Amino acid sequence: IYNIFFLNTKDEKEAINIFYKTWNDVMKISLKNNATISHHHGIGITKKHLLKKELGAGYQILKHLKKDLDPNFIMNPGKLLI
Repeated sequence: IYNIFFLNTKDEKEAINIFYKTWNDVMKISLKNNATISHHHGIGITKKHLLKKELGAGYQILKHLKKDLDPNFIMNPGKLLI
């Protein structure tokens, strides 16, 4: 889903906070209803905190693959919460 947010505020900090609260609420509702939050580019940095929930048991498989293929964690550091 591509979305655009229009907010009636001139306060940039407030707008950013509203955006992320709304975004996180939508992601949680999606996962609660067994929807996927992935995107054709991947799950994305803004949703990485939800990756374990998105993948379920598959997260452990991904974690082990990452460790085996990249034992020094030099590729995409910090992207998989590892």
